Amino acid sequence: MTDDRLHEDLRKLGLEPGDAPLVALLPLVEVAWSDGSVADAERERILEAATAHGMVDGAGQKLLADWLSQRPSAFFLDTGRRVLRELVRRGEAPVGSQGIVALCFSVAAAAGGLFGFGSISATEREAIGRIAEILRVPDDLDWQSYLQES
Repeated sequence: MTDDRLHEDLRKLGLEPGDAPLVALLPLVEVAWSDGSVADAERERILEAATAHGMVDGAGQKLLADWLSQRPSAFFLDTGRRVLRELVRRGEAPVGSQGIVALCFSVAAAAGGLFGFGSISATEREAIGRIAEILRVPDDLDWQSYLQES
């Protein structure tokens, strides 16, 4: 992807190039919305991740709040995944691809239990699968161990 295409896709997301780290939060938002609504625990987990990885500043907080209050469109999420894949490829994402998928599992588990497989719904697993596939993350990693190590 060229720089011009990347900047164009960022503009489609309502972001400036300096806001690009926010794109790493879109997979977490996608997982949170996959069941039809964002639970308070999921919202808290996303905000914790955003703060821990320095992904949100003043303007970014409003954008993230918008994403959490109104479900982003499929087009928006597709564009975000494409941008994120490129940022990861360039080494410009605030979190690597495995870390992003691990955070997705963390968000999915937040509302349903303490990292237990039974706490993650089929729709959340499907969303995580799409994200892992586009980020080229193997689907056989032990996410519970990964989360405990990070």
